Amino acid sequence: MASPPTARCKAMIDFFESFLSQFPGKIRLDIYYAGEPRYCTPSPGFQKETGKIRRIPSGYVNGRNVASKDLPDRDKILAIIRNEIASE
Repeated sequence: MASPPTARCKAMIDFFESFLSQFPGKIRLDIYYAGEPRYCTPSPGFQKETGKIRRIPSGYVNGRNVASKDLPDRDKILAIIRNEIASE
């Protein structure tokens, strides 16, 4: 996310935060702001994909990029999250 967050970044954060209440205790949301230190270790998939060029904002599920710049389809993300939880 941009630092400070743009309107588009805030919308992306709100979008992904909305899934937290649907899966209490099963998913975690980490937010990384450009140019700021990370407070936790990013997933290997996130680390592998990232480089000097990355679209902001971006959203990842279990290290896989599922959203870049624009908000994705809610049902698509819901299905991805459910699939990830089922495979654990």
